[in-house]
Amino acid sequence: MRVLRIKRRSVKQGLILVARSIDQFAPYLAGLNRDQIQRLNQSWPGPVTFLVPDQAVSPAFIRGDHTTIALRVSAHPVVQSLCQMLGGPLVSTSANRSGEPAALTEAEVVEQFASEVDFIVPGSLGGQNGPSEIIDLATGQVLRPQAAR
Repeated sequence: MRVLRIKRRSVKQGLILVARSIDQFAPYLAGLNRDQIQRLNQSWPGPVTFLVPDQAVSPAFIRGDHTTIALRVSAHPVVQSLCQMLGGPLVSTSANRSGEPAALTEAEVVEQFASEVDFIVPGSLGGQNGPSEIIDLATGQVLRPQAAR
């Protein structure tokens, strides 16, 4: 809940989970068909977030007021290392407050969040110019297009 408070995000909106590999999402993907799994494998790892039908394994604050859960397998080496150390997915903080542009440098992250967090992992932010693309896996609808590079 602290992440929601820092990001000034409503619990109704939900959060994105990121993982090191698709295997770390096994409980969240249990009800998917072969074609859906293939679509995920074609896009991951990378800056694509999929809305996947909820399998009743995610807590309400992750899912929000949705029947889906937002999942992404990250290609970012720091995210991959953190997920490996944790042994599973973690919440993507996206380095921004709700409705505001994401911080794109470590200095911007420090300036915006240092007084509210316990620790900032040093390193590059991955080189994206904006947030990840969001696709509804069931319909194929792109809800948020990929940021221009």
